[in-house]
Amino acid sequence: MGPTWNIGSGVLIPTMLKRVLLLATVIAAIAVTAQAPPGPRSFGQGFAKPEGANFGGNFNYEVAKVQTPEGLRVRGRFRIAFPAGGDRPENVWEMVPDELGVTGFNANFAGNGKRIIKRANGNEVINGRIAVHVEDRKRPNTPPNGPRDLIRFRFTPAGTTGQVFEWQGLVMEGNLVVVPPPAGGTTGGTTGGTTGGGN
Repeated sequence: MGPTWNIGSGVLIPTMLKRVLLLATVIAAIAVTAQAPPGPRSFGQGFAKPEGANFGGNFNYEVAKVQTPEGLRVRGRFRIAFPAGGDRPENVWEMVPDELGVTGFNANFAGNGKRIIKRANGNEVINGRIAVHVEDRKRPNTPPNGPRDLIRFRFTPAGTTGQVFEWQGLVMEGNLVVVPPPAGGTTGGTTGGTTGGGN
């Protein structure tokens, strides 16, 4: 039995040949992606608090510039939660980054997010934008008693709802890491990709 032929755009192409061409295209795309140097990234998890304070928050995040068919895009997540205490309700901030910039072992990233205030009669959600700054101070070549990692964030509510909130703490438990791009690789800009997108 001979090969099956499909008619498309007035050209007869064997089905088997079409499959081979498609496979070759996929392999070429994978090879290009694999050769592309990784973009800057940062990740961390732990507990942080201001120096000398007893009250702090638990953070968990990861953010990176990744190669996509449309170019570099920012992907990741950010969450920091402060437990309830006294007359203070639990507060949680969550964000999906669409911007990332890395300079040395410092990273700045931002995106649309929300503040969740957990009250006994229900949760209050305030939408806004969150900007985060992290400093990777504890690295393999630094002394154990060296400076602690730092995390700082600013929440700006959308419109006129809520209040601007800023907070900074030192990482007391856990760790955060900032990975700059390799030499000759992608630079750590402040936009979320080649067109500023991110989601």
